[in-house]
Amino acid sequence: MLSLEMIGYAGDTMEQQYPFVFLRQLVGYPKYGNFIGLVSNVRSMRLLKVVREAMRHGCSVGVESLAAPGFLPPLFLSDHSSFWRHGYPALMVTDTAFLRNPHYHLPSDTAEKLNYEFLAETVKGVYEAVQVLDQFER
Repeated sequence: MLSLEMIGYAGDTMEQQYPFVFLRQLVGYPKYGNFIGLVSNVRSMRLLKVVREAMRHGCSVGVESLAAPGFLPPLFLSDHSSFWRHGYPALMVTDTAFLRNPHYHLPSDTAEKLNYEFLAETVKGVYEAVQVLDQFER
């Protein structure tokens, strides 16, 4: 399952926050919000690897990923977590929502704030991932 969760807010000057302060320094994640994020639990790591490589091949935006224990609260705030709870492999594809977008769930969260080029490239990457998964041996 691929959950597209907030995939259009991005830019080279947007400060990127992280749910755990050490992630940026320890793992080397970007300082700016010009990438799409893939989030999986440990059981979905195989899916994560396939989708990450396909998206990196299929689009021009940066693709970052995180595989973490599914019990960490910020990681189960979207539809993918229901699949995790029932043992299905699932990923969240995200621009990181409130960790990047100060307008998240506010009246100021309007269409003109979206980066449509980034959004289109993300969709191209997801399309490539779906094509690869369709050919993937289960």
